[in-house]
Amino acid sequence: MKYLIVTIFTLFASLTSAAPFNIDTNKSYNVPPKIDKFFYWFGDVTYGAIFYTGTEDISGFETELHLNFHNKKVSSALLILGPAGLDGDNCMKQYKIVLAMLNQKYGHYQYIKDIKDPIIDDLVPFNQCDSFRLDARVLITTWKVKNTIIKAKLVGDEDGFYIEIDYIFRNINKSKKLLKFL
Repeated sequence: MKYLIVTIFTLFASLTSAAPFNIDTNKSYNVPPKIDKFFYWFGDVTYGAIFYTGTEDISGFETELHLNFHNKKVSSALLILGPAGLDGDNCMKQYKIVLAMLNQKYGHYQYIKDIKDPIIDDLVPFNQCDSFRLDARVLITTWKVKNTIIKAKLVGDEDGFYIEIDYIFRNINKSKKLLKFL
């Protein structure tokens, strides 16, 4: 458990800005950027999306990284933890550990949204995470840091549970140009 916390903290502590994995959101890319501990899987900058798989489990989590591009610049990044490393007994605990690390890195979150399907009242859960696996519940925690919106989500499907950390980079220069135009 102590190793898990240290490894995940190291993953997030290496970030110097709101962009994960030292991704430069102002740089135009012509080829997929090299990301430490991730292997290029498929996609293309001109296509608008690049997908990576983790070369090693991070603290027992299987990992995947998606980068989305607009005009050859990174517009968003999605880090997926799971399904390996998450199960029906530990999904909430692991989600809270990841939230604590994100809080330490980016400050206290702005809000948590707990979305529940009304059918959840009719379910007899086997454990606290069953509602996520049945897609009857989603937890979304949101931070706003500089020009970035960060959303950590706990979701599930028939294959397992996932913690998705979505980084959405807002281009302030475009907003200023539009504001001058209006």
